[in-house]
Amino acid sequence: MRRIVRIPRAPETRRVWLAVATMITLFNGPVVAQTGVITGRVLQSGNGTGLADVTVRAETVTGASVATTQTAVGGEYRLAGLAPGSYTVTTSSLGYREARVASVEV
Repeated sequence: MRRIVRIPRAPETRRVWLAVATMITLFNGPVVAQTGVITGRVLQSGNGTGLADVTVRAETVTGASVATTQTAVGGEYRLAGLAPGSYTVTTSSLGYREARVASVEV
């Protein structure tokens, strides 16, 4: 599954939008403790350049943060060890508005 979120400009932030592409991958683990992975890229809107050092966080529907990582040089990220369920993926970086993708299923 792939979702792209475009963030509207804000006067107090840079006039650059974030595009978040999220792809969900489930890996088979032990029958008792099956977990999943959320992978994707954070892209700068307009030129499609991957953004490094962006904080990516997965939260449960109740708002509890369960996994956090930083994007790599090309904007790639990987959130592993997630229990099956629905998550909200949030990206944040200094100078950019926060982006959220809701209802990401693992």
